[in-house]
Amino acid sequence: MTRATTNWLATGAACIALLSACTAGATGDAADVDAATASLLDAAELALPQITDDLDATIVQADRGIEQRGGMEGTNVTVTAKVGARLMGPPPTQEDMEAAFVDAGYEEVTSSTSDGTGATVANITVNGVSADGSAEASLQFIDDEQMKYDYFFTLTSTEEFVLTPGDFDTYQTSEHRQFDQALVTPLDE
Repeated sequence: MTRATTNWLATGAACIALLSACTAGATGDAADVDAATASLLDAAELALPQITDDLDATIVQADRGIEQRGGMEGTNVTVTAKVGARLMGPPPTQEDMEAAFVDAGYEEVTSSTSDGTGATVANITVNGVSADGSAEASLQFIDDEQMKYDYFFTLTSTEEFVLTPGDFDTYQTSEHRQFDQALVTPLDE
């Protein structure tokens, strides 16, 4: 009886510790999401000109955004900050894209390719992590004339924030800093 009670208490303590570890630092508010996104915008505004220069490409669209989960029926919303950009440019090699990411300061750079067989289109994808570990970057080149853009770039915060429904509403209705449009050359429609 004593052993069973001890095991139950130990298991309960382990569950509480695990739950605490999973939620530590995860709460936040609209200002926290804005601050995280501002850091991503700063980083993207520095990295993208280097990447486009290396790849002889042009930024044709760029914006901030979030990835959200939850929020149904008044529940909390988990938010991850993101910056996305679309680029136009000539077909690169896999090595070109890897080198562009290294030149832009990304670490742990990996890449993959698809030759377009089956249900996929031919593409090259390169991934990396910012030097401080605060963001993950991805750049995909898609070799398909049906696509409007040649490259798709995403910079995603590694930090998530759990917002109450009220804080999330505040975030959605607030004014937000945007990507520097002086770095963008929109496509002629």
